[in-house]
Amino acid sequence: FSGGGKSTLSLHLMSKGAKYTSGDRVLIKAHDGKVRMCGVPKLPRINPGTALNNTDLAKIVPETRKAELAKLSRDELWKLEEKYDVFIDECFGDDRFAMSADVDALFVLNWHRNSTDPTELHQVNLIEREDLLAAVMKSPGPFWMPVDGQAPAKKPAVDPEWYYPHVKQMRVYEVTGKADFDAATAKIEALLQEL
Repeated sequence: FSGGGKSTLSLHLMSKGAKYTSGDRVLIKAHDGKVRMCGVPKLPRINPGTALNNTDLAKIVPETRKAELAKLSRDELWKLEEKYDVFIDECFGDDRFAMSADVDALFVLNWHRNSTDPTELHQVNLIEREDLLAAVMKSPGPFWMPVDGQAPAKKPAVDPEWYYPHVKQMRVYEVTGKADFDAATAKIEALLQEL
């Protein structure tokens, strides 16, 4: 879901050692019982609240702007649209890109920042949860070409059935409750260590 904190959560996970794949789309393909993803090379773009709440990103926002932002409420900061590029190597060090990797699990953020419920992970079947599948489906844009090699005259419609053979081989978790990045990071880390 747009604005749900995907980039923020991925950067929190990077602070714990994860590698970065894409700030936009990933292409997935099931093969030999595994799902492989390839990232689209695009840097993450974040709002200042993400940078202010992650020490690895602290240098992105200029000091004078940080002082101004400190005067904003948490709600004002969350709603603020002011994008900053995250240069992964500058913030997290070298060798932090993985342009392709096996998919251990997919996490779909269906949480809310004003919820009072605890942040939870629930394993789901994405084929049975059309609402969640719709949240992760994207038009392939310029990354798709029909088999005949002819560029489409118009943007192709996204068909959920394209996803079924791939997502049925993935562990998928719905993240619910309060949008708590520290709690979600800890729960995801613990779960991935068990896989």
